Amino acid sequence: MTRRTLVNSTALLMVATLGIAQQGCITTDTASHPCAIDKYNGAARSATTDGDRIKAYAFQALSGLVQGKDFLGTPQASSESKLLDAARKRGAHVQLTSRGQLEVEGPTSWFKSVYSGKRLIPDLRHDIALARLNGGGYFNGVEFWGFENPNPTEAAKNFRDLAEEDGYTPSMYALGLLYTVGEGVEQSYSEAGKWFLRAALKDHAEAQYAIALLFEEGKGVEQSQERRIEWLKAAAKNGQAGAREILYKAGHYIP
Repeated sequence: MTRRTLVNSTALLMVATLGIAQQGCITTDTASHPCAIDKYNGAARSATTDGDRIKAYAFQALSGLVQGKDFLGTPQASSESKLLDAARKRGAHVQLTSRGQLEVEGPTSWFKSVYSGKRLIPDLRHDIALARLNGGGYFNGVEFWGFENPNPTEAAKNFRDLAEEDGYTPSMYALGLLYTVGEGVEQSYSEAGKWFLRAALKDHAEAQYAIALLFEEGKGVEQSQERRIEWLKAAAKNGQAGAREILYKAGHYIP
């Protein structure tokens, strides 16, 4: 199979690999706010029309993330979310710093004594960063106060802190997406490639697929069909459906 056929296969599967994003913003039964989903979906369609497959992939991926497709929701994260919400309902003003620490003011002295200065677990900090990225104040039904408007700059700071200080793989991937499209950071394929590669080396399937796209077009990395196939194979072995389909059509066997 020729390289042109491989490229065309990638183009056809690029958006499908993450699924079709649902239209509209996240809502709950009590509130509905403007958010980033429609913007990302529209940007993905425009990039596809323009033939910019890498940005089309990145915008579609960001749409998926802010819809909760990367929501981790571990029991500990859910427990801490409930505690934070309970404190807020009791009248506390709880602010999360970009480094994931809490600043607590208000009548709930019991909460302040336990949680002021506490650094939240990475799972919850990542979810809160996604809420900041999306806006609307809600993420998977959990209210994050003060996040009514999308704030990609603060979200990028959250992701960077998690990636650099905690070595947190989902945030490395999210930061790579932001650098790909210039959302909250200055657009840079080389920075995107750096963060995708770090996540890919930790077996993040979508990051492995993303770095394969960069190697295919030589954006931020030296163009290499060999490295592209290498990372497509890694992504496929980790269950990335688009990578498996591309390799299958190219005659590569993936167990």
